[in-house]
This record gives sequence, structure tokens and C-alpha cells, in this order.
Amino acid sequence: IKTNRCTAVISAIGSIGTTQDFENNACSGQIAEAARQGGAKRFVFVGNAPRVRKVMDGIPFLQDYTKGKVESETLIQEQFGGEKNKKEEEEGVGYCIICPTLIFGGDEFSVSPKPRL
Repeated sequence: IKTNRCTAVISAIGSIGTTQDFENNACSGQIAEAARQGGAKRFVFVGNAPRVRKVMDGIPFLQDYTKGKVESETLIQEQFGGEKNKKEEEEGVGYCIICPTLIFGGDEFSVSPKPRL
């Protein structure tokens, strides 16, 4: 698939508490691969902060969430950065990984939103 008009992708995909947390959180990396092959030049990803990962690694039901996010980051870095893309970096190819500690929001708007990981 060629993305002549799509030059950048933003991914804030994430899930916690499902039987497919790893797959759901790792899919941004797969999206990055497809986007790069299609010609996208930039990728922005919402991951999570290292201190959040450290806490989550000790909580079994959150480990697949963390592993999936790390997998996505690795694939994004491979596709949009690193040695193989040195020349492309000069042409504007790159990525940004945002690592918040918490995101506030949810299914509905309210005065006191719930924190999300």
C-alpha cells in the first residue's frame, strides 16, 4: 500500500485487562512497519514512562501491556530511526515516542476524569 498523501502517523493505541494485551499494544509497531513501507516519513507513538514500566513489571496482569508497548517502540525505532535510516533522517524521516506517566480520560466526559495508564 502506497501512502502518497499520508506522511505521518500518530498512534495512541493501548489496552489493559484483555486476553490480547500484548497483541493490542504491539500492533503500533506493525502499523509503523506498514506505514514506512507505504512511504510515511514520521511516526509519533504514545508509550509509557520507564517508572510506570518498572511498577507494571511487578504486576502479572499488566506485564503483557508493558511488553507490547516495548515491542512497538523497538519496531518503530527500527523503521523510522537507527543506522539503516541515516540517509533518510537527512530527508526528514524520524519518530517521536511520548512517554507519559498517566493519561486522564475514559469513555465519557466528566469533571473528574479517571487516570489511565
